Amino acid sequence: MSRIQPFKSIRESYEYYRDNPDGTLPVQEVARASEFAIFLGKGLNTLLLQGYNENQGVWAECMNVVPSTMAFETYPNLGTVTTPEQRQPGGEFVRGSFASEDTRIFNLEYGEILEIDRWLIDTDQTKKIQAMPQELGKAHARGKNILTAAFYNAGITNTIYDTVVMWANAGTGGHPNITGGAANAANINRLALGAITTANLETALLALDLFCGLEGEVIDLETIKLIVSTSERLTAEQILTAAAYPVATWSAGVANILKGKLQLVHNKRLTAQSWYITTNIKGNIHQQFKDLELTKESDEAGESFDKRIYRYRSYEACAQGCADWRWGLKCA
Repeated sequence: MSRIQPFKSIRESYEYYRDNPDGTLPVQEVARASEFAIFLGKGLNTLLLQGYNENQGVWAECMNVVPSTMAFETYPNLGTVTTPEQRQPGGEFVRGSFASEDTRIFNLEYGEILEIDRWLIDTDQTKKIQAMPQELGKAHARGKNILTAAFYNAGITNTIYDTVVMWANAGTGGHPNITGGAANAANINRLALGAITTANLETALLALDLFCGLEGEVIDLETIKLIVSTSERLTAEQILTAAAYPVATWSAGVANILKGKLQLVHNKRLTAQSWYITTNIKGNIHQQFKDLELTKESDEAGESFDKRIYRYRSYEACAQGCADWRWGLKCA
């Protein structure tokens, strides 16, 4: 039995599909000529995802990524349950209670039409055909990074679920403990500290300890990441990696207590001289409803016949939003 030779180019495979009289190929996986665009689409989809996956950037490191199964998702924010009390002999247990508020984030659709001119196939312009879905995949990844940067940068003006801007400074009075309550000066999550320094980082970490829960209770936050713009990157690396305390007035022998305390993330799209600290509160939501995919238009439908093109549509559905402002602190 002779060995089946692979196609050498897209044009060659196209010609087999187009010209074979009985509409089939001499291979085990029989396909009709009319199915060539579907065959091509599978390859384009692979290239789309390759371009997307290889150009992720840091958006996912800046957000809490969660799956979504509906047009919108509801995120319950629960206050601390009342502290359990001792049951008295013959008495009843105290009934626990806690405050709660819900936040909804609605999914949005994103996509673009990709047109492959059949002339590119006839003239065997394989590299160009391959590049088109790859660039579209890159564009979807770039869109996620732009969306994430806007979530951070625009937080000084965008109002969230508690009717206060996401990054609340002293001028706003701070976030209320619970939606509808009075502003609380302890709940300020935007500080005008300027460029990152050891002293400014210490000030920011202490400010996080003041955040209150829904009933004004003390909450135990853990700091996770230090997210910085380009202008702050090198100084941040020095602060978080130096063995000795990086302060000129201190002895070189003093251990750096900030070393390794936070995971450093460099986001090139953040506003210059801005830096943020994130916590273990998962309030910076990116929800993914539909993963990126490429769908082919029906043969000879729409403009396919008029322009002699194959048309494909990229598509995904997702959204970003704030479900709990306690997820982070803007420091400059």
